[in-house]
Amino acid sequence: MTFPGTYFDGVSSERCAVSVSFGERGLILSEPDGGPFALWPFAAVERAEDEAEDGAIRLVCDAARLRVQGADFAAALRAAAPALAPRSPRGRALRSLVLIALGVTIGLAGWWQVPRLDAPIAALVPHAWEARLGAQTMALMGGTACTGEAGKAALDRLAARLSAGISLPQTIQVDVSDRKEINAFAAPGGHIVLFAGLINFAASPDEVAGVLAHEMSHSRKRHPTRLLIRQIGTVFLQQLLLGADTGNMAQTLLVLSYSRQFEEEADEGAIDLLRQAGIDTASFANFFDRLEKAGSRAGVPALLATHPAPQQRSAMVRAHPVVETAPAFNDADWAAVKAICQVAK
Repeated sequence: MTFPGTYFDGVSSERCAVSVSFGERGLILSEPDGGPFALWPFAAVERAEDEAEDGAIRLVCDAARLRVQGADFAAALRAAAPALAPRSPRGRALRSLVLIALGVTIGLAGWWQVPRLDAPIAALVPHAWEARLGAQTMALMGGTACTGEAGKAALDRLAARLSAGISLPQTIQVDVSDRKEINAFAAPGGHIVLFAGLINFAASPDEVAGVLAHEMSHSRKRHPTRLLIRQIGTVFLQQLLLGADTGNMAQTLLVLSYSRQFEEEADEGAIDLLRQAGIDTASFANFFDRLEKAGSRAGVPALLATHPAPQQRSAMVRAHPVVETAPAFNDADWAAVKAICQVAK
């Protein structure tokens, strides 16, 4: 038996009609006039908490979302996966009262504790929730994703080299935007964006590796999520508990700046990643030196506007001893990365 539903991929705002059926291990999503295109294992599916009064069932798997209307689907879901069954109106009302009481408690007691507890709180945030927030942040960032396959493959290999043997909360996904600013960005869920302006500004592959290692360190320490917790505190917790849409948080994240503490942690983390990957750290320092000169000549680049003074960062990087290194890219990969936005879309 199949049920009509609406599917959201969690990356774009596009929605599409799907047919939903039940398999032995999970939900099978198919195009209405085509074959299956996704299997959602029951163990990976969560109930979305933003249920309206229309009785629709809303489910989440990683960043993707599914909405299915009707009591028949609710009954089938209850039989196949009791843990995902809809709550009764009485149960939802009771849960709402509990969450309201908890939210009030957070508002009264947590307003000064939240900034001190951002790391342990971030560790409790579900990865699927962070993935949705990261995807929405990426969608709001602007610019167009560059599609050069050779360049993307080279960046993926560099990310794997930097993260080899390192424990990461989420898999790193590196993209390049065609925006011209000298900037880079780490969003929740392991999403990292390098701007084309930064790649064009870089004088060597190792400078790009330094910036990527810096953003990976933000992701490794879950700084994007911790930043939201610090800045909007109890609002973050209340929305997380109530299952509110993450769109407003994604918008907020785009205008926030990391604290000096987070930036220093990311710089130190970048040096660790570069050294364990055998990539030159001096080029990372050179990047800061050239960035400072560029700022004094042509106004402050985006990367300077939200980061500590480049000369301080350069000195900190150079204070670490030099180790034997190999280039971040070979000549072919470096050429592919620099041309990643020149591929026809």
